[in-house]
Amino acid sequence: MSANLFAANLFAALEMAAVGIPVFPLHVSRDDSGKWTKKPAIKGWRTEATADARIIERWHRDFPRAVFAIELEKAGLLVIDCDRHREDADGCVAFKELVEANGLPLVPMTRTSGLGWHIFFRQPKMPIGCPVRTKLPPGVEVKGAGGNIVVPGSRRPDGQDWHPITGQDRPTLPHAYSNGLDTIPPWLEKLVRKVEPEPQPQPQPQPERKPSRGASGKRERAYATAALDRRCQEIAALPTDSGRNKAVNAAAFVLGRMVAREWVGASEVKAALFDAAARCGLVKDEGADSGLASSSRTTISIRAHIPRRTVRGQGRRKATHKVPRAWKRRPTSANRATDQSSTGGPQAPA
Repeated sequence: MSANLFAANLFAALEMAAVGIPVFPLHVSRDDSGKWTKKPAIKGWRTEATADARIIERWHRDFPRAVFAIELEKAGLLVIDCDRHREDADGCVAFKELVEANGLPLVPMTRTSGLGWHIFFRQPKMPIGCPVRTKLPPGVEVKGAGGNIVVPGSRRPDGQDWHPITGQDRPTLPHAYSNGLDTIPPWLEKLVRKVEPEPQPQPQPQPERKPSRGASGKRERAYATAALDRRCQEIAALPTDSGRNKAVNAAAFVLGRMVAREWVGASEVKAALFDAAARCGLVKDEGADSGLASSSRTTISIRAHIPRRTVRGQGRRKATHKVPRAWKRRPTSANRATDQSSTGGPQAPA
């Protein structure tokens, strides 16, 4: 790299700094594929960028092969970047068509080292960030707050430069910056504003279902079904005068508790017990309304005496049912003797 190339990059940076545009050093080099890449030469370039000539000269001594770039947020600049890197799109042609249809003021413009364009504007009152998804055509991007752009007049190591376009009274960037740079026109601002993604329909929240006191799973239902089958088989095998009616009532009592917890359906229990009673001859001997009627009443009454189940995490809940008086106390032989000795006779349950 010649001394004139070194001097061109430093001169371009100092020209920006003279009007208050902050810059920082930028490495420009080829990658393994031969493509030119840019990388900041210092850490924290967004905060370290400056218009101090002494710091810029020191950076130039530290990084003699670096070019300089403008920190766009501090500078308050917005840049339309038209490139020709894509094989399927020419950003310069696409932007030229937009300008011909809508018009554009004479603002600073640079022909880039890749033969594209940089068009400079002042940021609007509501700054535009970088990078953003826009409505601009392919090959055209916007660079604003959070981004950077190579200083006009800089040169790459291979001699290609970012050349200011000054024909037809078009101002240079330092001149326009110090004398009032135009803001991006409204039609173009609409295209470069961030396009928000279309809102996706959100699934409606389902109301939380409180677990019922009888909620049951597969395990409980399987247990109740097996218990029902076993009881029915036992009843169906009972001979005459073997306590068939009592067996039906006992089965109804046990299965009624499972009905109350919704492990098995009441109609299923009644139908199965009726069938078992018919097979053992109970229905034929005593009628359809004898044993089954009492067992049905027992099933229904049992549901009224099942305490409410405790739901995990909600603590214990006080049962609201009434306990039959006869259940409150069942005298034993020990306390029966005590009652008789103290009162002179047997006592009825309290």
